[in-house]
Amino acid sequence: MAKLTERYVQNTALNYLKSYYQSQHPDRQVFADMELRTKYRRKRGRVDGLLAFKNDSGYVYTASMEAKSHKTYGSLKNKPRDVLFFLTLLLSFVLIVSAFWIVFTTMVLWLKILLSLVLGAVFSIAVTQYCLGKFYFDTHGIIEQVKRYPADERWIALSVDAYKNCNRIEGGTLISKSKAEGVGIVIVSAGSKVKCLLNPKQPKRNRSKSYIHKYDRQHKIIQYLEMKE
Repeated sequence: MAKLTERYVQNTALNYLKSYYQSQHPDRQVFADMELRTKYRRKRGRVDGLLAFKNDSGYVYTASMEAKSHKTYGSLKNKPRDVLFFLTLLLSFVLIVSAFWIVFTTMVLWLKILLSLVLGAVFSIAVTQYCLGKFYFDTHGIIEQVKRYPADERWIALSVDAYKNCNRIEGGTLISKSKAEGVGIVIVSAGSKVKCLLNPKQPKRNRSKSYIHKYDRQHKIIQYLEMKE
């Protein structure tokens, strides 16, 4: 079976997402285009796909998309941050021991040392375990990349071959991390077939200013969205 190109994944996923948002807002104009320039923390970038529409309150709601195929599989791999893990463990241990040392001021010295060290170890391990559960000590390049594209919702589009290979090696870590970060995932197969694997987390409320202002063609996009009004 021929592997899907990244351009195919990008175009197919964008068309699917346009239909997805259009079905939710049939009376609204939905903008969808590829390769739009944007700025994130004073750095220039280019998003693989951007979708935008006006919701009932007039707010320009946006969704960004990052597409990956077998050729860019490396960004789907989990990369542990061992240095960050050990620094967190050490720092939390020192701080917690110091806190208990102050609390046990009037205690006998040997008992004070023993309890401070034991409780410091227990609580610092608990802190790092919590952070492990929140994926603070590992990263996927694609997660970091899609987060650089400002939008109300963020999506990752994967070719089916890249996803199967990633899932076999990663054991579902990418899905868990995406869910924790609120990023949606769609899987693209041959024949323009698209499967929604994970929906993105929706913001609790609209911002005062839309993310559309982070993109170069903001004025033309807004004009396009106002065509049906």
